[in-house]
Amino acid sequence: MIEMVMVLAILGIVLGGVTTVFISGSRAELSVNNKFQAQEASRLAMASIRRDMHSACAAAVTANTMQVTLSIPILDKSQNPPVAPNAATQCGTVNAANIAKIVYLVCASPTNSAKFAIYRLTAAPPVTPCPSAGKLVADNLVNTLTNYTGFFNSNLTAGAINWGETQTVDVDIPVSLKQGQAGAPFDLRERIALSNTVWGTTSPTLQDCSVAVPCSQGPCDNVDVSGNHVACYPVHIS
Repeated sequence: MIEMVMVLAILGIVLGGVTTVFISGSRAELSVNNKFQAQEASRLAMASIRRDMHSACAAAVTANTMQVTLSIPILDKSQNPPVAPNAATQCGTVNAANIAKIVYLVCASPTNSAKFAIYRLTAAPPVTPCPSAGKLVADNLVNTLTNYTGFFNSNLTAGAINWGETQTVDVDIPVSLKQGQAGAPFDLRERIALSNTVWGTTSPTLQDCSVAVPCSQGPCDNVDVSGNHVACYPVHIS
C-alpha cells in the first residue's frame, strides 16, 4: 500500500512537470505566432501604401491623420490613341481623365471595436458607414503604443513644398494581435517619398496645378520618344 502511494506521488510530480512544460510551450508558440501575424499584416499594408505613394504626384492628409488621398497620373485609355498624363497641369485636379484618386482610410476594425483597420478606396470615401466600399488592407491596428503620433502625417508646412524637394508622408502601422500575455505588438513606420512630386511655379501649394497655372515637373521628369512626360515608377491601379 505504501509502495502504491509512493508510485502515485512520483507519477503526479512527473505528470505535473510534463504538463507545465507543455503549457509553457503552447503559450510560447501562440506568442510567436501572434507576433509573426502582426509583423506580416504591417509589412503587407506598408507595401501596398508604398507602391501607391511612389506613383503619386500629390498627397493630402486629413487633420486627424486617419486618411490620405493620393493623386496619381495615369494613361487616359478613353482616347484613341491613349493620352499620356501631364502631372504639371493635372495633379490635384478633380476628375481629370489622366488622374486617379487613391484613398487610404482608417476606420473602426470590423472584428474588434477597440481597434482600427485600413481600407483602400479608388474614390472619395462615403461619410457613413466607414467605409461602405473599399478593400481591407490591414486589421487590428492600435493607437496606444509609445511614440504614436498618427497613422498618416504629412511633412508639408501649410501645404508647401520647397523647390527641389520631394513630398513625403510618414506612415505608421501599429498592429497588435496580443491575447493576454501572448504576442507583442508590432509597429512599422516609414517615411515614403512621392517620387512623381511636382513643384508649384507661382505658389508653393501643391494642389494648384492646372493648364492656366501649371506646376513644374518634379525630380522624375522623364520624357519618352514622343515628348510625353513619363512617371519614374509604373502606376498600379486596381
